[in-house]
Amino acid sequence: MGSVRVLPLAAGLTTGLLGAFEVATLRDGGPDHAYIESVEEGRVTNRTQTVQALIVRWDALSNMAHPVDASREIIREVMGRYE
Repeated sequence: MGSVRVLPLAAGLTTGLLGAFEVATLRDGGPDHAYIESVEEGRVTNRTQTVQALIVRWDALSNMAHPVDASREIIREVMGRYE
């Protein structure tokens, strides 16, 4: 199950603007895989360098993002402006 976390505008330009991605860790201990999306296409890779770079990117974004509860409140506040 996923969650949504808000990245504050004060974070400025981040590595999150480079495109969407997901990293999957296999339960059987196999190599991690990543799905990388760009404007033109999406692709899956298990190339160690690429997957590790995406994990570093995810950690950086996670460290800048608001916690889940705070993000939920921010989203509710913004939604209230449009009701």
